[in-house]
Amino acid sequence: MDLRYVVAPLVRSRPWLTFFAVICFLNALILAISLWGIVLAWIPLWIGALLVRAASRLRRFDESDREENMREAIEKVVLALKIVAICFIAPTPGWTGFA
Repeated sequence: MDLRYVVAPLVRSRPWLTFFAVICFLNALILAISLWGIVLAWIPLWIGALLVRAASRLRRFDESDREENMREAIEKVVLALKIVAICFIAPTPGWTGFA
């Protein structure tokens, strides 16, 4: 089976990854307004940065068909999802996360 066929849904989701990254950056900005939020604002910044890098790797894969770009994109998305899952499981006081 062709790799491009298998990962086509992920490649098509690139705009949504970028949109979610922007939402994460805005969430970090809002969090940074409070004193406690300054300590926690790095979490959505980290998630947003991972998603921007994943979207960039997806664009590179779409242009070049290099499998390592797709592998890196998937790794970034998986790490971002793990961080979001941990934030949902162990909510931090003063931070509502993405709920």
